[in-house]
Amino acid sequence: EVNEAEVKRRMLQKSRQRYIVADSSKFNHSYFVSFCSINDATLITEKRVDDFDYSQCNCIVLDENTAKEDRS
Repeated sequence: EVNEAEVKRRMLQKSRQRYIVADSSKFNHSYFVSFCSINDATLITEKRVDDFDYSQCNCIVLDENTAKEDRS
């Protein structure tokens, strides 16, 4: 949705701290619309994906079984 992405883009522009919460199924895909670069926010997700380059972003992986935070 173009309108939804524009709302998210504006919210991130106004924010001092930026977070993206996304489940791991969203990684390594191209989408028609984007609202920010992965480098512009801290990514929060539920598990690591083997073929995703975590060096390109600040990422927090929350392990749902142990509620342990893995910062990468």
